[in-house]
This record gives sequence, structure tokens and C-alpha cells, in this order.
Amino acid sequence: MLVATILFFFVTQDKQVTKWEGWLFFLLYAWFTGNLFGIL
Repeated sequence: MLVATILFFFVTQDKQVTKWEGWLFFLLYAWFTGNLFGIL
């Protein structure tokens, strides 16, 4: 959650989501849901 908060801070600075920021958000979401359901 700390990494997502830091990433969100950088996204809101320039008000634009770059490709690498989008991928990081997606990977964090996949990791979170994987841990939530016990897949990862």
C-alpha cells in the first residue's frame, strides 16, 4: 500500500498517467487481488 501511495503521489503531480505508471498500477492490483484470494 505504501508503494501505491507513492505512485499515486507521482501521478497526481503532472496529472497524467504514463505507460509505466499504468503498468505499475496494474501489477500492484494483480498482486493485491492475488494475495486477497490466495493465488499468489
